[in-house]
Amino acid sequence: MSSYNLSKLGSRTKKIKAISIFLRCLILIVLGYIFKYVYELRSKNCKCAINNWDYKYIFYYTIIIILVNTVNIFYSLFTNKKFYSSYLIFTGIVIILNIIYIVSIFKYLKRTKDCICSQNWKKKILKGYGILLITIYSLLIIISLILIYFFMKHINNIKSLLKKKK
Repeated sequence: MSSYNLSKLGSRTKKIKAISIFLRCLILIVLGYIFKYVYELRSKNCKCAINNWDYKYIFYYTIIIILVNTVNIFYSLFTNKKFYSSYLIFTGIVIILNIIYIVSIFKYLKRTKDCICSQNWKKKILKGYGILLITIYSLLIIISLILIYFFMKHINNIKSLLKKKK
């Protein structure tokens, strides 16, 4: 289907899709501020902030994240297909790139603590976004470990039941 048709979606699916699009739009706004911050540092030629790999990674990866989120929003708006089913192939790569993004954010923040020309309220947005990413990844790891534990427990229960039937 090439056009977005809400009538074919269930009420719950519509709500989830609307919330997902809303959250992506919020992320785009935050990323816009982050990009504006790092771009302004470049235009001010703030040498103590921009002369390192962490700044460059934040700058270019923020552009990539903005583009990917924009594509995801439009894809969600105009199709009923699940974009993430084809996106799963790249999940591992995206996770690694996001972890590097988190590390570069906090390395950058630590390195530029005394850099006067980098001081700006938008820097706090960068820090908040880094904290949000750490929180999300921490929760995902905890949930994954809990699911693995219950899955392994379930497998052991099935094995013991199969042994009793023999």
